[in-house]
Amino acid sequence: MSQPDGDQCAFGHAAENGHCPGITKREWFAGMALQGYVTGMVTTGGRPALKADTVSLDCFILADAMLRQREPS
Repeated sequence: MSQPDGDQCAFGHAAENGHCPGITKREWFAGMALQGYVTGMVTTGGRPALKADTVSLDCFILADAMLRQREPS
């Protein structure tokens, strides 16, 4: 059975048990979103009072949107 795209390994191949030994595509996309999020805060000189949970949720929401865009239309 194939894995949903977001559960697939970002790099390399899954282990024999099907688990990703590294990070998933979803986690990779969220990490990339986080970099942009933080860079935007730094370059605009802003340092708003944000909660880490809010930022991480936003990044995973963006990652999920990126995964949906990869799906055939």
